[in-house]
Order: sequence, then C-alpha cells, then structure tokens
Amino acid sequence: MIQTEFEDICREAFDIFKEYCPVDTGNMKYNASVLKIEQFEGEIRIRAEIAPYSVYTNIDWGLTSPYWMNSTKYPMLNGVRLSSLYNSPWIPKNNPNEGWIDKAVRAIAERIAARLKGALE
Repeated sequence: MIQTEFEDICREAFDIFKEYCPVDTGNMKYNASVLKIEQFEGEIRIRAEIAPYSVYTNIDWGLTSPYWMNSTKYPMLNGVRLSSLYNSPWIPKNNPNEGWIDKAVRAIAERIAARLKGALE
C-alpha cells in the first residue's frame, strides 16, 4: 500500500466518523473533530479544549451526574442527583447518542475490511 492510498483510507474513515458524530450546534463535528496523518499512522481525535462535553455524548448519563451528599440542613436531598440529565432525582434520561463512537468504529472497520477484500466476524 502506498502513502496516498493510506491517506485516502484515513480520510474515508474520518468522513465515516463524522457521519456518526452527534450534532447539536455542530461544534464537536465541525470544529473539534480532527484527523492527523503522519507516515502510515492516522489518528482521529475530538479536541477536548474545543468540545469538553464530548465524553458525555457517548456514555450512559446515569453514570455522570453528581449527587447531593452529607447535607445536615437538607437531609432529604442526600443521594439526589443534581443534573439536568435526570428526569427526576433518581431516574436518568436516556442518552440518545450513547455508544456512537463504538458504532462509528465498527462502520470504519467494516469499510476498511471490505476495501481490503475482507470481512469482520
């Protein structure tokens, strides 16, 4: 494989990655997602300094929210989640984008395998 073919594969992978990238304002997809190619190494990253919220787009929101602890003034709040990601203090909202990176990586792997006349199991 020559370098230009490799770079084509990397750009195709980046395009697929961006197809799966959640879009609200477009910041993460258009500004924070970057492709870096050097020699025969390609790297797709989401720049945290541009989209610090990016990690929360891919995970179960029930795992991310802080909760009230050790309140002596308001003991009934102890254990209550303090987040807009919850429908109520105890029930997290479903993250509509949960697992999007896994889906993107799978699609990229399938495309590369097909291009190389292979298949994923």
